Parts: sequence; structure tokens; C-alpha cells
Amino acid sequence: MWRSRVQLIFVHLLDFYEGKNMLTYQDPAILQQNPLGPIEGLTLNYVNTTDIEISPGRSFIAAGALRLPAVLSVAQTRSLNQTWTQGGPGGRASGVSLTANTTYHVFLLRRDSDGAISFVLDTSVAAANRPAGWSSRFIGSVITDGSNNIRPFVQQGPFFYWQTIFDDLNSSNYTTSSANLQSLTVPAGFAVDAMLSVSISRSGSPFTSVSLGSPNANNSNSYVIRAVGQSFEVVLETQVRIRTNTNRQIRAFSSFTSTSVVIANQGFIFPGGMI
Repeated sequence: MWRSRVQLIFVHLLDFYEGKNMLTYQDPAILQQNPLGPIEGLTLNYVNTTDIEISPGRSFIAAGALRLPAVLSVAQTRSLNQTWTQGGPGGRASGVSLTANTTYHVFLLRRDSDGAISFVLDTSVAAANRPAGWSSRFIGSVITDGSNNIRPFVQQGPFFYWQTIFDDLNSSNYTTSSANLQSLTVPAGFAVDAMLSVSISRSGSPFTSVSLGSPNANNSNSYVIRAVGQSFEVVLETQVRIRTNTNRQIRAFSSFTSTSVVIANQGFIFPGGMI
């Protein structure tokens, strides 16, 4: 029976998600029309200070004009301490150094010649340092601390939670005459939603406020956190979610002197459709 291109696309997608071998479908007209779609599985798991594990899963990868399937049947572990080799434990892209307080983006790899699957960690948001002859798709990011160790995390879909919450800002006198760009411990290179716990306090006054917002938006779109209390002290704690810029920054502003501000980092969220 004759079937339209659209019908064939849905048949191929169904076969893919049922685990059938889509490598047998080589009609370029069909492969160009397959959407990349969501990632199924391929979750990043913290193993130790140098290693991450990628759980089984599947997705499509853009290979030029084609959209090709990539299926991982067995979990793989990759080491940030070692340079990538096919079939080996190394995960860091060739030519990329291991440095402190650095973002390493994790990419699913599919070899163009035979469909073999691997993973690489790269400082480039476009996997510019991936091995030649492989296509890639972004699946997440890890960040090193001041000792070159991977910060412990837990991934749940697009949500990345720090295993230990820490302060990105702890100031006893946070006063700015204009909006200040405050750096956060989130991935560099992408705008993400930072999940923050914010505490503000001020002695000797019944009122204080701090404005937090995205550098990508105007000041009117900021969170304005106001605290009102007794005449001798005011304290407020709250949770907010703020979109960063690609340099890991949010905008913060407080016009009141002697205001204490603590910004605790709970984790970050990749925008919809990225992973």
C-alpha cells in the first residue's frame, strides 16, 4: 500500500522508540525529515570526582542534513581526567585541558561511518573539539571546583541539583549604586535557569529590598525581594528561579546600606528542548 512521506516518518519513529534497528532505513528524504525530538534516558550520573556515567537511552543526532538514530544499550563511564579514545575510559576532548571552575559539556557521539556510539566532554558548546568523523548531540554539563574535581550533582531530566548546596554570594554589606552582574556556579556557554535560595537581612531598619533578575531582560522584569519586620531587624528567606546569561551571571541590586545578602545555589535547569 502506498504511504505518504509523513506516514513513513511516523512509522520510522515508532520503530525507533520500540527498539528496532533504524539503520536499515536509509531513504535520505525520510532521514532529513525526522525531528531530533526529545532525549530518552542518557542521564548523567555522578560517580566520583573524576568520572561520570551515562545511563542507557536513545535519541536522534543531526549528521549534516540527516537525522540519524543513536542508541546506547549499556551504561558507559567516562573520565574527565583522561583524553577521549574510542572504546577507552577517557572522556575529555583532545586538546582540552583539565582546569578548575570550568564547564565541560557532555555530548553523545555517533560515528558517521558505522553508527558506533561514544561520548565526549568538551569546553565548546558546539563540540568543536570532538573527534573527526563523528556527529554529536548535547546531553548535559558538568562543572569542576577549585581542585579540578567534578562537583557532585543529581540529574532529573533538564534539572541538575547540587548534592551539597553552597553559597555563591554571602555579603554582610551588599550595596550597589546600579545593577551588578553576579556570577553563579552554573554552566557557561548556555543561558540556564538558576535555582536559588535567597536570604536578606538588615539591622536597625524595618525595611530593605534586593532586586534580582536576568541580564537578558530589562530591570522591570526583576524579582524584587522586600523584607519588612520590626524596627531593630528585618529578615527574609525565599526561593527564586532566574535565567542567567551565557557568562553564568544574573543581575543583582540593593540600594540600602548594611544589607546582608546570601544567595545559595541549589542547581540549574536547561531550557525546554535542550535535553
